[in-house]
Amino acid sequence: MIKEKILDLTNYDCPMIFVKTKVFLQETKKNDIKILIVKGISNKNSLKNTLSEQGFNITVQELKKNTFKIFLN
Repeated sequence: MIKEKILDLTNYDCPMIFVKTKVFLQETKKNDIKILIVKGISNKNSLKNTLSEQGFNITVQELKKNTFKIFLN
């Protein structure tokens, strides 16, 4: 069964967003829908670029000004 897993990173900045994301990815199942919520354009861009380099397909949606939802496929 596919589940939606959400990690709220809005209270964190680099490098903690990467630490939390790594643990999140290890704890979720391969088929789960993974969503990260980040605050700040630099955090969004850093996370997006790093995860893209690791082979994830990334979709970004702006929730409100300066807050983004990152979908990992």
